[in-house]
Amino acid sequence: MNPQQLLIALQETIDNGELIDIFNKLVSTFQDKAEKKLSMESKRKELDRLMQRQVIIQEEVKKYQEWKEKQDQIKTIELKLMWKKYEDSRQEYKIILEKVNEAQLAYDDVCKSLFPQKAEILETDRNIEKSNEKQLKLHNSFESFRRNVEDRNNSCLAYLRELRKAKTLSIERDRLKIENDKRLESSTNHLNSLKGDFEQIQNEINSNIDQIKAIDTEIAKHMSEYFIIENETTTYSNQLNLLETSRIQLSRQLQTIKDRENRVHEFIRTTDTDTYRALEWIHKNQDNFKSKFFDPLLLQIDLYNLEDAKYLENHVSRRDFYAFLSDNSDDVHIFIRELREKMSLKASCLLSSYESADLTPTDIPNLKNYKFRCY
Repeated sequence: MNPQQLLIALQETIDNGELIDIFNKLVSTFQDKAEKKLSMESKRKELDRLMQRQVIIQEEVKKYQEWKEKQDQIKTIELKLMWKKYEDSRQEYKIILEKVNEAQLAYDDVCKSLFPQKAEILETDRNIEKSNEKQLKLHNSFESFRRNVEDRNNSCLAYLRELRKAKTLSIERDRLKIENDKRLESSTNHLNSLKGDFEQIQNEINSNIDQIKAIDTEIAKHMSEYFIIENETTTYSNQLNLLETSRIQLSRQLQTIKDRENRVHEFIRTTDTDTYRALEWIHKNQDNFKSKFFDPLLLQIDLYNLEDAKYLENHVSRRDFYAFLSDNSDDVHIFIRELREKMSLKASCLLSSYESADLTPTDIPNLKNYKFRCY
C-alpha cells in the first residue's frame, strides 16, 4: 500500500471537519511536493544530457580542427617537395641544353673547315657520334623530364582539386562551427534558465522546509494512528468472527436442546397429563417462586444410548422421573397448594436441602463407574 492509498484510507476514518480540511491541505501539499520533485528530476536529467552533448560537440570540433591542421601541413610539405623537384629538373634541362649547343657549335666548326686532316676527320666523326649519342641521351632525358613535368602537373592539378575540396570542407566546417556555437549558446542560455528555476525551487523548498517537516510529522502521526486503528479493527473483526461462530454454535445447541425438550414435553403430554399441566403452570408463574423451580428429571437427564435409558427405566421409579425439584420449602408449599389442592393435579415435588448442596461432590472419574453418562 503506497502513501497515497494510505492517505485515502486515512481519509475514510476521519469524521471531524477541521481534520478533513487539514487532511486535504496535507494531501495537496504532498501532491505539490511530488510534482515539484518530478519536475526538478526531469530538468536535472535534461541539464545533464545537454552538458554531455556539449562536451561531445566540443571534442568533435577539437578533433576536426587537429585533423584539418595536420592535413594542411601535409599538403604544404608535398607541394614544396614537388616544386623543388620541378626546379631541379629545370636546372638539369638547362645544363643539357647548353651542352647540346656547345656540341652543335663544335660540329659546325668542323664542317666549315675546308681542308681537314684525315685523323681530324675521324676524330670529328667520333665526336659527332658521341655528340649524337649524347644528344639522344639528352633527348631521352628531356622526354623523361617532360613526362615527369606532366606527372607533376597532374599532381599539382590533383593537389589543387584537393585544395578546393579542403577549402569547401573548411567553409562547411566554419558553417558547422557557427551552428554549433549558436546551439551551444542556446543550450547555455537554456541551462542558465534551468539553473535559475532549480535555484528558485530549491529556495522555495528551503523556505518551506519547516512546514514540510511539520506536515511529514503530522502525516506520520496520522499514519501511526491509522495503523493502530487498522490493527484494532482486524482484532475486533477476528473477535467478532469468533463470537459469531460461537453464537451460531450456541444457537444450534440451543435449538437442539429446545427440540429435545419439545419432544420430551410432547412425550409427557401424551403419557402424564397432570405433570404436563403442572409444567405449563410453573413456566407461566415462575415469578411467584422465591427460587428456581426445576423441571422433572425426565427433562434434565441426557443419555447416549438405549442401554442407559433401559437401565434408568429399571432402576428409577416413574414417580421420580416425573417429580419437580426445588430447594425452598415455601416454594414446595406453593406448589402443593396451587397444583395439588386447587387444581387437583397428580403432580409430585421433591425438596432438595441446603446441606446436600454443601456436601463434597463426586468427581468425574468416580461417576464413570455408574451407568449414568451425562447429567
